Amino acid sequence: PTGRHLRGAVRACDMSDESERPVIDVVVKLGGAAVTDKSKRETLKEDALRWCAEAVSSAYQRCSSVVVIHGAGSFGHISAKESRIQQGESSAFGAAETAASVRRLNVLVVDALLARGVPAVGLSPRGSWTTSSRDLVHQAATEQLRALLRRGAVPVVHGDVVMDEQQQWAILSGDKIAEEIVRHMGAQRVVFVSDVAGVYTGDPRADATARHLPTLSRAQCTALARDGGDSDDRADVTGGMAAKLDAAFASAALGARVFVGAAHSAGLRAVLVDGPRESVSEVTEVLAE
Repeated sequence: PTGRHLRGAVRACDMSDESERPVIDVVVKLGGAAVTDKSKRETLKEDALRWCAEAVSSAYQRCSSVVVIHGAGSFGHISAKESRIQQGESSAFGAAETAASVRRLNVLVVDALLARGVPAVGLSPRGSWTTSSRDLVHQAATEQLRALLRRGAVPVVHGDVVMDEQQQWAILSGDKIAEEIVRHMGAQRVVFVSDVAGVYTGDPRADATARHLPTLSRAQCTALARDGGDSDDRADVTGGMAAKLDAAFASAALGARVFVGAAHSAGLRAVLVDGPRESVSEVTEVLAE
């Protein structure tokens, strides 16, 4: 359905009792490697973004509350790496340049969702989220998210440059944001869209013997985290697949069903739109233990 078909519907998420959990049906994390070419500055994977937007649109029609988060990909990681933000060496100009690049991607993601009838509202964590020592969230403000959901909107949050109490500026990853949203608001399921169909015993692009894992436990994670899933980390300042799995395990431990898969995957689309199924191909479910 196009935006024209859906604009007439007015929906709202009932969050009058904010202590009741979960309040979000599905949190969708679009990985930077899934929707951008991380080897080329500010280069979009248009087909992948189109697929993601169509899947989110279908989920929005079935669910009462959806939150979308996207990584920075080639729209933020390259400039962040050049500016050495994570090392605490960035100037205010370097931080501002990185923030502007990520904002351009957010506009593209929001526009793709709006074109498919999703009332998407871009939302930067900058200003309301801060870190301390780079990777620890010191303040995770969810009031804006709750307000948007109450009004029937779909928040589209993104990894971004935020103020850090110890080193002026730091990168807050989309994976960490997903985890904190689950922690503070609750969610039935979290779907991580990557550029590889789930988690494997090795890198399937380099190892023909790599075996797909339908489920992933913490016991399996240590040896596999750096070999499975996302693209290489040459332009990723937030930890790549290891950080994604840390956030996935944390979300699962908080009670969400968590899945990892690739754009264009029929199995991942089914999980995103219809919810968990007993057997889904090319998708890995991340377990709480």
